[in-house]
Amino acid sequence: MERLERPNAVTIVQAPPGYGKTALLSDWAARTPTARIAPAEDLLPRLAEGAGGTIVVDDFARHETAALAENIVTALGRPGAPRLVVATRSTPLLRMYAWDRGLDVGTVGAADLLATETELADMASAWGAAGAADLHAPTGGWPRVARLLAEEGAAGDYLRDAVLARLDRETLAFALALSANRRLAPAHRRVSPGTGAPASDAFERLLDAGVVQRRPDGSDQVAPVMAAALRRLVPAEEALPWHRALVEELGHDGDAASLAPQMEHARASRDWAVLAQLWTRHGLRLLEVDESAVERVYGDVPAAAIAAWPALTLPVATARAMREKRPFHDVQPVMWEAARRTAQQFEGPGMDHGGDLEKYIFFAATALVDARMDGRWEEQRRIGEAAEERYRAERGSVPDSQRYAWFLLQVFFGEVTAGESTRAKTAGRKVHLVSHDAPESRFSTAAAAAAMCALATLEGAASDAAYWGEQYAAVTREDAWGYGYATSLFALVRAMRAVDRLDLAAAEAALAEAGDPRCDFEFWPFALVPRTQLALLRGEPADMLDEIGHVVATHQGQYDAGGWGTRVVACLRVELLTALGEVGQALEVAESVAGESTAIVPLVARAHLVAGDAARAYELARQPRWDADVTPRTRLGRLLVTAAAAEQLGDHRGADAAFSAAVALSGTTGLMATVVKLPRSVRRTLLERHRRALSEDSLERLFEFREVFETSVEPVRLTPRERVVLKEMARSTTLQEIAKKLTVSANTVKKQAISVYSKLGVHDREAALERARALGLLPPLD
Repeated sequence: MERLERPNAVTIVQAPPGYGKTALLSDWAARTPTARIAPAEDLLPRLAEGAGGTIVVDDFARHETAALAENIVTALGRPGAPRLVVATRSTPLLRMYAWDRGLDVGTVGAADLLATETELADMASAWGAAGAADLHAPTGGWPRVARLLAEEGAAGDYLRDAVLARLDRETLAFALALSANRRLAPAHRRVSPGTGAPASDAFERLLDAGVVQRRPDGSDQVAPVMAAALRRLVPAEEALPWHRALVEELGHDGDAASLAPQMEHARASRDWAVLAQLWTRHGLRLLEVDESAVERVYGDVPAAAIAAWPALTLPVATARAMREKRPFHDVQPVMWEAARRTAQQFEGPGMDHGGDLEKYIFFAATALVDARMDGRWEEQRRIGEAAEERYRAERGSVPDSQRYAWFLLQVFFGEVTAGESTRAKTAGRKVHLVSHDAPESRFSTAAAAAAMCALATLEGAASDAAYWGEQYAAVTREDAWGYGYATSLFALVRAMRAVDRLDLAAAEAALAEAGDPRCDFEFWPFALVPRTQLALLRGEPADMLDEIGHVVATHQGQYDAGGWGTRVVACLRVELLTALGEVGQALEVAESVAGESTAIVPLVARAHLVAGDAARAYELARQPRWDADVTPRTRLGRLLVTAAAAEQLGDHRGADAAFSAAVALSGTTGLMATVVKLPRSVRRTLLERHRRALSEDSLERLFEFREVFETSVEPVRLTPRERVVLKEMARSTTLQEIAKKLTVSANTVKKQAISVYSKLGVHDREAALERARALGLLPPLD
């Protein structure tokens, strides 16, 4: 209405049929006293009257001729001439003649007349139609088409007869090709299928006819209801030349706006090579550009195409998982298995893959995934170093690509799973730097930041964790499916932080978001950490031991390879076994990684403290000396055990010194959960003497928290041969039978049995078996 009020000499309301031109002009004329509605055949006499005001003419196009247009603009140029408002379906001659005479021309176009969602809902309510909220998306806000859908359930015949019948076959084929996209790109305006009219001409005709609708934000679309009408009218084969031409033209642009349309046209033309290349070059970034397009395009690729183009395996698995509405962390195993099959195309770092560097770096990344899943640490490092060398040699001055950032992410994850902490942090900083500078690599940036935050949180490095948490928050999209890996990992970070501050409810909520650790192929060891700590703090260690066993079985290759997972699991099992009172077994587990993990030291020292050997606990907690590899979490654990052991040994001054240092460190790291793992009586005594160093809230939680390691048991340390004899004693009836099975003398077996009795504190075989089962050295009887 406001546009019609402007004092243009001529205002042209131009839109296809059914846009509400007649209703608009009738409503405006009724509320405008100076406006007079006139039929087109009476227009010239009315203009000759020179009475001022505004003359309104509906459906002007049916009467328009060059002579009429010339006479109209001549009359409008005289003094006292009225304004003229006309409605027309197509581009009028009147506009051209008015411009030639220098008259001021205003236009109300189709984009102005398309109803908004609110307007269309009001219209539908006036029609008495149900389901009004569902009308805008399929029609784009075309009023007449929306009413036909609301009242009759279809609008195809109307669009065919009133709109599409006016267009030639070539333009209709072009329109059908455009309808494959939800949002059109600039390339759609300029492409040509080789012969025939340029696309720009056809595109303008489609705009004039309403086949292409211009949105208020300036973008263009073919509304779904129009696309359905085109599919009924035009065979799909007629659009193939346009699809192929558009794939090529969109590929020249290479920007984000062109990726989804290029996917759509490649799928419509069955160009599997292009679809494979798009995933090879852009990967999960395609999800960020348009998740729904990835689901549509890759979800139904034929098996024969996947066999011919193995790079399609991963996007097809991704699309099908999205179609099934499964969360990212639930389908990660499917995606990584697909990557393993793709990795079969990588025959080693010397393969040139047709000279395509991007293709080479893609296959190298999948080969890294393959090696990492099996724990082949040396091979993954060899592949990574060779691929990096070639990439640097051939890249030249071209900026780092999204694919290279994804490759670096796999290098980073490989160092993490191998347990190479220093190398992992260096690789993590590198991938974050490269991906942060590549606009197409937001997913890699978010994943790298989340992983670095997880490592810092595990170490108790609060300032580093805060920094990487800020980096993660700056780039992540928590609502996007394609960011599921990063968001699941960061949920684990939140869970660990909640455990550390003794907020068990928040930890459980975060773990529910993180998903099943069996589905994760990099950070499953970290996924077990907050779960184990929560189980310890809730007094449920036995169930957690079983869960760890199930998770390890899922990742057996990595676990057996002796990487990060092996060391983390050993630490967790030591704590759980200690909580169950099976200190001897806990110490045996600790011995398996004693030379590889400084984190095991405070756990072993605590096990001796629980078993009543304060002197040994003190000795272990104080040794070895501090070094650069000792993390804040490990340092805090050793200080606390030192304080508790010193207190039990009567060294109150030494206990206070160690506890003061521990309280200070706990304040900077927020690791309150480590404090509550002290024996409750000692914890209370030390807290009473250090009340001023803690807030009232912290003091209350630390003071009243339950006993975590309740059972005090003397550790039993059997040699490997003694353990074998003990197990055979549970199976065989006599020592002679045991000797025969072990191919040693009966006297040797007898000596080892006596040693076992002594260590278990018993005097006969049955008592030894009963005691061993109680300590967990043997499985319980069925």
